[in-house]
Amino acid sequence: MRIKRFEASNVQEAMAAIRKEMGPEAVILSTREEKRHDACRVVVTAAIDRDVGSRAAGRGETVFGDLEAQDDFHFFSEKLRKEEVFSGAEEVQVRSILLGLKRIIDETLERRNRAPIQNACDIWVRKLMERGIERAIACLMIGKIKRRMKDEQKTQLDFGYIHGVLTRMFRVTGDLFKVEGSIPKFIVFLGPPGVGKTTTLAKMAARLKRKTKRRIVLLNTDVYRIGALDQLQIYGNLMGLPVETVYSKKDFTRVLASYSDETIFLVDTTGRSHVDDRGLMEIKISLDTMRKRTQAFLLLDAGRKREDLLDELEGFSLFSYQSLIWTKVDETRMPGEMLNICLRTGIPVSYITTGQNVPGDMELASPELLAETVLTEKNPRSCLWTKRQNFAFLPNA
Repeated sequence: MRIKRFEASNVQEAMAAIRKEMGPEAVILSTREEKRHDACRVVVTAAIDRDVGSRAAGRGETVFGDLEAQDDFHFFSEKLRKEEVFSGAEEVQVRSILLGLKRIIDETLERRNRAPIQNACDIWVRKLMERGIERAIACLMIGKIKRRMKDEQKTQLDFGYIHGVLTRMFRVTGDLFKVEGSIPKFIVFLGPPGVGKTTTLAKMAARLKRKTKRRIVLLNTDVYRIGALDQLQIYGNLMGLPVETVYSKKDFTRVLASYSDETIFLVDTTGRSHVDDRGLMEIKISLDTMRKRTQAFLLLDAGRKREDLLDELEGFSLFSYQSLIWTKVDETRMPGEMLNICLRTGIPVSYITTGQNVPGDMELASPELLAETVLTEKNPRSCLWTKRQNFAFLPNA
């Protein structure tokens, strides 16, 4: 998937630029206005996946089809894509007005928190939105479940249905390093400043040390942040792993020559903002020598807003990262953003982190774990799906 941001003086010009460069299959991820000096600019983030059209046509999916017969990830993802396609300039203007009215209505409804909600479906939609799931996704979920259930059950939505649908909506990679032969030479950790790259790298190093007899080296390329090397050196000393720092391609070549070809390098990169094009390019140049046998993770903060997350995905799209690691999951009350991003981008999840403890507080991502994390208010480290009391805040749980 390719993600790009377009700027124009109005929505019509932005849409024309998107269609010209990406074609009619482009998906609109977000739209906003930014004030630049005396002018107002429209910023539209779009994405394109050339396989989307052929997959949708081949499946012939319909809304609210058989629950077991459909792939829920593709169902909801492509439903969102279809909702984002514009057919003309006038429709764009009407849609913008409707979105503005929708925001006003949403804010009004939020002020009426004390108003009684009689319908169980409305309660579920509200609870899912409180957990960070987009209104469109929450409504599609509950609508699909209602269609599946018998008429006499529609006021008592079963908790199992919610969990089942959520489980099938996430995409995960599974254990990429389950077999020793699958562990690549370079494992790279990318992400904005403060997302937890160094701590996550240390957790990964501890996991790999238990799995493989190959030598593991912690490679520091962050020469800007004060204390970055010291922090990595402490982790290396605790685990008995060597730590190397590289300042240039020459240093990198020297370090590679010092170790065997079977050595595993865990690479800690400099934290750069997604709008720092120059800084991101510096990182890319330094990583160009690692093109082969590389697994790159992009780390995202689960507590960030959807628009910021989409901007970060766009900014780091020049790197060939294969999957996501969601960090600080224990610090947010709205983990549903993980589902929103998964559906809108199709990028799978590999791990989630839930604290600062090394080597703990990192879990292999599974659909069941992600669904539990979205639904429960308990800390993901202690949530047990079998304990109903963990979900007492939900209706009919």
